[in-house]
Amino acid sequence: PVEVSGSDPENFPLPEGAVRWFFMDLGADDVVDYQVMYYVPAESASEVYEFYQEELGDYGWEISLSAAIAEGGMITASDDGVYVAVMIGSDESFEGYVALSVTISNSTD
Repeated sequence: PVEVSGSDPENFPLPEGAVRWFFMDLGADDVVDYQVMYYVPAESASEVYEFYQEELGDYGWEISLSAAIAEGGMITASDDGVYVAVMIGSDESFEGYVALSVTISNSTD
């Protein structure tokens, strides 16, 4: 995978070797929203899901929803008015990599 320009979420864990391949600013006037997609070197999507189950709390995120599925999972969490949705899934585009989507919503009020 080839890395693209953009921003990584602040105070948010990323597995070592994660490659940012997509970045889109979704923001409106009073909200800062963006989506970042990564390819993460991993044996399986469940390995990346477990990484986030363990690491988010260490970074101060409070998990509000967590759902494991056969080929990955979904986690939503918040930290001081910032909300994140993490989607993890298998992707056969690059052998040895797992797809990771991170959507950030942050009210500026």
